[in-house]
Amino acid sequence: MTAYLSSRLKSSLFFVEKLKRGICAQSSSLLVHEPVRLALETGKPVVALESTILTHGMPFPDNLRMARAVERIIKEEGAEPATIALISGSVHVGLEGPKLQQVAEAADGKSTKVSRRDIAYALNEGLVGGTTISATMFLAHKVGIKLFVSGGLGGVHRGGELSMDVSADLTQLGRTPVALVTSGVKSILDIGRTLEYLETLGVCVATYGVSKEFPAFFSRESGHSSACNVSNIDDAARLVHTTFSLGRDSGLLIANPIPEEHEIPAQRVEQHIQKALTEIEVLGLEGKQITPYILKRVNELTDGQSLKSNIALVENNARLGAKIAVRLAEIEQSERLVQTPRPSSTITNPSPLTGRCTAGVNRVSVVGACNVDTILHIHTDPIEFHGQTNHATSSMRCGGVGRNLCDGLTRLGTECSFLSALGADLSGDWIVDSCQHMDWTQVLRLPNSSTAQYSVVLNSDGGVVLGIGDMNIHEQITPEYVMQNEETLVRSAMIVMDSNLSVETISAVGQLALAHHIPVFYDPTDTDKACKVFSMTPCDYVTYLKPNTNEFREIYAHLLGKRLDIFDTSSSAFISYLSQLCLDLSHIPCMLVTLGAQGVLLCINTQRFALPSIMDTSVTVIKSNEKAVCLHMKAPTVDHISSVSGAGDSMAAGFIHAQLRGFDVVKSLKVGTEAASRSLMSYENIPASLGQLSSLDLNTS
Repeated sequence: MTAYLSSRLKSSLFFVEKLKRGICAQSSSLLVHEPVRLALETGKPVVALESTILTHGMPFPDNLRMARAVERIIKEEGAEPATIALISGSVHVGLEGPKLQQVAEAADGKSTKVSRRDIAYALNEGLVGGTTISATMFLAHKVGIKLFVSGGLGGVHRGGELSMDVSADLTQLGRTPVALVTSGVKSILDIGRTLEYLETLGVCVATYGVSKEFPAFFSRESGHSSACNVSNIDDAARLVHTTFSLGRDSGLLIANPIPEEHEIPAQRVEQHIQKALTEIEVLGLEGKQITPYILKRVNELTDGQSLKSNIALVENNARLGAKIAVRLAEIEQSERLVQTPRPSSTITNPSPLTGRCTAGVNRVSVVGACNVDTILHIHTDPIEFHGQTNHATSSMRCGGVGRNLCDGLTRLGTECSFLSALGADLSGDWIVDSCQHMDWTQVLRLPNSSTAQYSVVLNSDGGVVLGIGDMNIHEQITPEYVMQNEETLVRSAMIVMDSNLSVETISAVGQLALAHHIPVFYDPTDTDKACKVFSMTPCDYVTYLKPNTNEFREIYAHLLGKRLDIFDTSSSAFISYLSQLCLDLSHIPCMLVTLGAQGVLLCINTQRFALPSIMDTSVTVIKSNEKAVCLHMKAPTVDHISSVSGAGDSMAAGFIHAQLRGFDVVKSLKVGTEAASRSLMSYENIPASLGQLSSLDLNTS
């Protein structure tokens, strides 16, 4: 069921995204393979591959084995391969298995070598065409692919100063913003003049490695130098990013030397090339016939070694290109959501001794989960199991405890920074587009991770029956990420965390808060995660704790070593019994235990929070001792309940907002229950109507 819902969500979001971006049905002459299209739509890394190497560079079936190996390498590195070719009157960007084999089988005279100039003719004639670097680069740019991997770049032919025989690869590279990874220029060409020509075209040439030595395809050295070198993946990706950020129309060449164990000495290669050139003159070959003939003869003269080297260098380039593409996508996604920072308020930290904040303080940092919620509200009673169909209504919402709290606080008028992680996918885009009132500046967008998904089944009364979650991406909210945002956190009046974070991250945030005397509001979120905040001792940074009854049981057992029986919530003595248990944990300054339809228990340490006068008839003092007092606030009366999902988060947001306004804990809880009542009557986790609370005179609550 969860897989189906996830698939349905992605399909729906993809359709919406196509409409939003104006992407219509594919043209019959330009077909983008579905995995490539989805990767491009979601900002995931894509690597373009030429097809001339299949049709004119290697014989069948060596070419097919090489193509499959290259695509596999690119996928293993986290990118999507997009081999480009012409088949039966259409350009194919990305080839599925049968199409890839069809192109590979068209080698040895059954296909056409297609440069940029030949694309229209080959399409009109319905030919099978292997795209050269120039054609592949042109078509890759058309669909938005920024990185392209090949074997060797074309260039200025020997004697080109007289014949003017210069590959279209160079001029295309000079006019197309695509980064090309190759093993330099084919050694059959005039490498020196090729580099001079690239300089004239304004193309940056960088060698990958510790040296600027420009490689010569089969050989690691050519005797010529690149303009610069990049020694690691990050430097290479940043060079690509900076180049394209400048708005340049020209491309970038990253020359990747062939692995040393597969190198053929340059002198030996040159001897074979000279022999092949002599034969070409005798045979009268010219134009696009020359390069395939030389490569074929060199392979014959090296007893097949050049073919093995060719395959090795292409695979090596594919691995490097995919790694650069992945890092480039990460860099782009990290900048994608950068917005103009909101003006910060003057921050004065709230005092945990009084539970009040200095007037004017209004910034919170929330560190926690963000996900897409799929809600199935079953209307049949009782629910049928064992494969029977239960009739239900479904809906999708923006969810995640951290996101819900940040959403609620923002709607109430509290300035809120959010630290979380989203996939660079359609689900992540949908959440951001749906919540543009929130500040997404510091949220991670990760191209190789999926946005968290949570599916929940509700019974006919709106109660939760089953929850299923994929929250793996939240592991990327690391202590390192937290420390990168230290300045934001230490300037907060309060820090809010949920238990979807790792124990290490929770501890890092807590210790930072403790060092800067910032109160922490902690939401346990689930029974199996409830005790995370207490697993690293000492834990003296939690000021506010908000468990439900089941989470409270786990925390009580963890802290006091006493396992409690399952609560009988229908018992008339339940609230009194639970209140006594709360007093046992009075070292926690302020604890809000949510009871569902029975309201909230508020237990406060009277040495940390001043006990206010209680004027509200919905509030009753249940238990107290010399250190603490436990009060019960009844649940609000609502006209109808649409959904209980999000009510607890809305309550917490209202409570935190009121605390920051300087309200005492009872009035703050009153504001929280009013926020919860609005959530109960809404199908949204955090209703827009929360914004109306911020304009009320809350002192009358």
